[in-house]
Amino acid sequence: MYNYNHLYYFYIAAKLEGITKAAEHLNTSQPSLSFQIKTLEEQIKKQLFVKKGRRLTLTEDGQVVYNYCKRMFEVSDELQEFIKTGSRQRNAYLKIGISPDIERPFIADVISTTVKSLSAMEMPVISMISENNADMASALRLQKMDVLITHTPTYDEDFEVMATINMPVGIVASAKLADSLGFSESSTVSDILKKSQKKLILPSAKLKLRQEIDLFLQKKKQSMHMIFESDMLASLSRVVFDGVGIAFLPIPYIKKELKRNTIRLYPNTKVGLWQHKLTVIVRKNQKYPLFLERLVQILKDS
Repeated sequence: MYNYNHLYYFYIAAKLEGITKAAEHLNTSQPSLSFQIKTLEEQIKKQLFVKKGRRLTLTEDGQVVYNYCKRMFEVSDELQEFIKTGSRQRNAYLKIGISPDIERPFIADVISTTVKSLSAMEMPVISMISENNADMASALRLQKMDVLITHTPTYDEDFEVMATINMPVGIVASAKLADSLGFSESSTVSDILKKSQKKLILPSAKLKLRQEIDLFLQKKKQSMHMIFESDMLASLSRVVFDGVGIAFLPIPYIKKELKRNTIRLYPNTKVGLWQHKLTVIVRKNQKYPLFLERLVQILKDS
């Protein structure tokens, strides 16, 4: 019999493609983890990893052992789920990772609409998590999460993109502020930016939307004076609605206010100034539950 811990530690190191990340996840030291993997290699008389740059890559034998471990530990996870919940169906739970870049009221509305569209028998137990994208990607790889909704594209071979949703971005201002600054339906982007030199509200620099805004302003050769910055997009919307300044926001985030005519959109079209992309990421060869398929459709319709 092989040491269960050695096999599990190898499995985690293979999934995370490195000793450092695996040691952090397993709450053990790197030397200890390296020693246990080395012990396993000596025991089975096969080299499991080769180092390429900073990453560990599985050898041909390592890939075979990993495939066996994957099946073994997935069954173990199913047993643990059954003992914990009494459920024999793994899709009875759906764990969704939400990127911090995404506006909370928007995604809450999307989730709520999805829930209302399904019967009680069709509904899984939903668990929503929001952490930094790197941690959530690791959780997805380790099957501690089922889907990741983010603005950050993935090039990971373990993942596949289930859907990409285009979210047009426009300039928004409260109706009162727009009138006071003399905006009109025929106002160009340059006119609006010129009249709003000291009233620009921006997401913080770490967010994908801010990077897109900076690039757009560079192309327009515009230098703007920021009066408010936040990494919470809902707070940006709130400040705009209160008439403090203008902002670049994805149109789906402000649809309710547009219908109420409390804010104005420039240009007033569905096309927007550019496309802010929302990506739904899952593990490769993962079966999509009905809830997830419906969620993606509602995102596309939003």
